[in-house]
Amino acid sequence: MGPLPRGPLLVVLGASNVVPVRAGVVASVRDALGPPRCYFACGHGRGYALGSRVLIRWLPAIRDCGMWGALSDAG
Repeated sequence: MGPLPRGPLLVVLGASNVVPVRAGVVASVRDALGPPRCYFACGHGRGYALGSRVLIRWLPAIRDCGMWGALSDAG
């Protein structure tokens, strides 16, 4: 058996406002285009240019997070 087919690429960036709609976004893309390959950089306190600390959790800025390397590797 060969490799699994590659679905559409879904990249979602945002703060806490994105978290509650993740499942709906994935379902919409899946219904329209097939099962997506998903990458999310979102969450409470997530910033685009600056890292942030929420209580004891540190989040790097979206521009500095590891997702970009993963996307590059995923081709």
